[in-house]
Amino acid sequence: MSIELLQKAAKKFGIDLSKPPTEEEDKLYESRKKLLDTKAKQHPLINLSKQYRSIARLFIENSDGVVHKSKELVEHVHLGIKSEGEVLDTVACVGDCFDIIQWYVFFIEAKLHRALRGRMDGEDWEAENGFQKDSNGSAKVALLAIERSIEAWTKLYELLPSGEDTILNALSHLAQLKTIGIKEFPEAMQFKRPGFDD
Repeated sequence: MSIELLQKAAKKFGIDLSKPPTEEEDKLYESRKKLLDTKAKQHPLINLSKQYRSIARLFIENSDGVVHKSKELVEHVHLGIKSEGEVLDTVACVGDCFDIIQWYVFFIEAKLHRALRGRMDGEDWEAENGFQKDSNGSAKVALLAIERSIEAWTKLYELLPSGEDTILNALSHLAQLKTIGIKEFPEAMQFKRPGFDD
């Protein structure tokens, strides 16, 4: 079945699978690939992703707010304002938020780039053959990553008031990414990921 699909796709694009591509065909392919990559990298979603990545990385690498919060929590234990268990829960929550932000900081840009690149490359064949568009799948996981990141930053906003300016800036960028992402890929959230959305 998969070989038949491959042969059908190759035929549509005028590719003869019985012989290797010529040097000229390789050059044309590479030239088209570079052009599409350049166009995708110039898209507002990618520019916003890069800006967000810079904000998030700087915050993670230079987080004085965490040090300040840690000292504050230790004082709360000594003063009897909070129990050790409450402090440990807060520290674990801050750690989880940082882990989520770090996990997705590069992921969002990569998935949005793949979605844009895939859409630019043309996905008529997928639609004609009853397959979901890969661009929608990539956009969906990017949008889910954006949503999880928003949740993590929102929790940090509650826990680390000293980082308010940076946190609000990160949230603003993520909100814009979500809005533009949904506008660019309106069918993304209907994409069914095998093993996840069944």
